[in-house]
Parts: sequence; C-alpha cells; structure tokens
Amino acid sequence: MHSAQYLLGLPLSMTGTHAIPKLPARDKVQQFLEFKHVDDEFLAEKFHEMTRTFYSSIAANDFDAVSSLAEKRLAAKVKQALDANTKQGVRLEYKVSLPPHIERSPQQQSYVFDKMFEKGVYIDREANDSNLDYYLYTDLESEGIRYYFHKYF
Repeated sequence: MHSAQYLLGLPLSMTGTHAIPKLPARDKVQQFLEFKHVDDEFLAEKFHEMTRTFYSSIAANDFDAVSSLAEKRLAAKVKQALDANTKQGVRLEYKVSLPPHIERSPQQQSYVFDKMFEKGVYIDREANDSNLDYYLYTDLESEGIRYYFHKYF
C-alpha cells in the first residue's frame, strides 16, 4: 500500500513530481495548432524563452524589452517597481542555473498546458469595456472556445 504525498495540495508521483493529469485536448485549438504545425514541445520552448527574456529584461532594467513581452498593465507595474528599486538602490540580478529544458537531459517534470481561443474581446485590455458589460458563454470551452458577448451591442 502506497501513501499519497502532497505538495501545495497536488498529488506527487513516485519520482516526486506533481502527478497532474494531462488536460484533454481542446478540439478547435488542436485543429488550429495541427494546421499551423505547432506542437506542445515548441510551445514549451517558446514560453520558456519568453519567460527567461522577461526576467532578464527586468534585471537589466530594460523597460522596452519588458513592454514588448508583457501586457500593458503588467509592464506599467513592472516599470513602477523598477523605478522604486532604483530609487532605493536595489539592484536585481537574474541567473540561469540550467540551460533550457530541451537541451537538458530528460527529467521527470510536470507541465500544465491549456489552450483556449477567446472571442469577443480585444487583446489590448484598454479597448475593452468593463467586465460587467459582457456575458461569458462557456458551453464550448471543452472544444477550446470561450465567447464574451457584449450586453449592449
């Protein structure tokens, strides 16, 4: 009989990584990604590189790079924090201890990927109205589509 171990409320596998079930593929998203010849490994590497660039840009005080990667409001908050750190004499340093996961030897790891199309809202949040002005339609979420319908149009 095996005893279940938990970390942050999630079950751990025998090797000590999170035993997270793989999310089911969202049909519409999967069709789109297959059409574009994009797989999870490519997405994982791309997001890893973006995250690394984001953190190294923060440490280097490179706001232009941060704003090119982050959503507008997040970039503004990061800039505000960077300015406060500069005034207080705090210097950030970002070190990468291991190369990207694709270049490392295979290890037991857990990833959670969820892919969803969101329709009815703009990518730029400033162009959208208040969230109270939209109805959220989730009946097609299992296929990978989430719709926002404006109440007044």
